[in-house]
Amino acid sequence: QKASSVIIVQDPLTSLYEAEVVIDHVDFLSKLGVDVYVLPYLENGKAKHVKGFLSEFLSTAHATNKTLNRYMEYGVPFITIEPAVALTYREEYPKYLGRGNVSYRVFMVQEYLSWAYQMLKQKIKARKLVLQSKKQVALFGHCGEKTAAAAYAKDWKKIFSLFDLELRVENVGCCGMAGVYGHEKEHEKSSLSIYKLHWGSKVPTLEAEGIIPLVTGASCRSQVKRIEKLKPQHPLTLLNSLL
Repeated sequence: QKASSVIIVQDPLTSLYEAEVVIDHVDFLSKLGVDVYVLPYLENGKAKHVKGFLSEFLSTAHATNKTLNRYMEYGVPFITIEPAVALTYREEYPKYLGRGNVSYRVFMVQEYLSWAYQMLKQKIKARKLVLQSKKQVALFGHCGEKTAAAAYAKDWKKIFSLFDLELRVENVGCCGMAGVYGHEKEHEKSSLSIYKLHWGSKVPTLEAEGIIPLVTGASCRSQVKRIEKLKPQHPLTLLNSLL
């Protein structure tokens, strides 16, 4: 059972603001034959670290790390939906708590699906799963995800290939949110300027061409919604709706 199980470590951006995205992940993985477990919500401390509240971050990280080390004993992979939060467990936790005290790895979604590719391929074939329709899709990655996981584009393409769906990966910079920066009122104009450099010239064009923009980062999705007045989907939300 462990070989086809996964544990979702909740993050605040999806669990608190986009709970439907969490449900989509559970639903999609379940359809593929993966046993999905969702941990009770644990504070990650990402926002405290970004804003420089390091003592508070350390307190949060110690408590959460202790719990995750305990759950890791089950031998089931962890995934976190929001890339920025997943990377906190991978980068900041070992740095501040000591690498020897962090006994687990938290996968980003595409990393887990790529790692489990052969198992999933067999399950899709056995269950005769197909997409109801084919769509033209383009992927916009979170900048932290692209920097920390060089294989992110390759992994997402690999996942879409499971369903014979070609994924176009857009070469874009930051959406303008840059962590909490773009959420703060005093940075509104500069955040918009950053968005216009890359995203602003591509998202409307794709929409006009009937190509669906897929966005992995919660902040990026909120930025597109704020500026373009449309809410882009997470890649697994689209696949789940078509499966």
